[in-house]
Amino acid sequence: MRRYWYHWLAFGLLFVMGLGGLYGGLLLVADPTGDTLQMPAYFLDPTPFPNYLIPGLLLLVAVGLLEWVTAVFTLLRQRRYVFWIMVSGGALAIWITVQVFMIGYLHWMQPLCFAWGIALLLLGAYAARQERLRTE
Repeated sequence: MRRYWYHWLAFGLLFVMGLGGLYGGLLLVADPTGDTLQMPAYFLDPTPFPNYLIPGLLLLVAVGLLEWVTAVFTLLRQRRYVFWIMVSGGALAIWITVQVFMIGYLHWMQPLCFAWGIALLLLGAYAARQERLRTE
């Protein structure tokens, strides 16, 4: 099965972002105070969360695990891998958008993560088009 540049780019983006999501999520679950990641508790004041446990679990699953599973699907070109690339990109863009609306702009990584999510959405759409053209 031949792999094209967009497979490798999607795999790289998914793998790296998944690693970050797993790392951050695990640290927030292990230390819900946020101290390990130097995230003060007052960041959560405008949110319904008393600590970082629930955001950490969401980050772990919705970004970390989802992105890594999708990276494996992409590498293996599993059926519907393109769909999962777009789901992963959308989940990342939504995650960071909700974060910014809830706690505000705090770090340069927020717009980077949003752009990363949009890039995955666009890359998934491009891959879908290429896959359709190959089967015609």
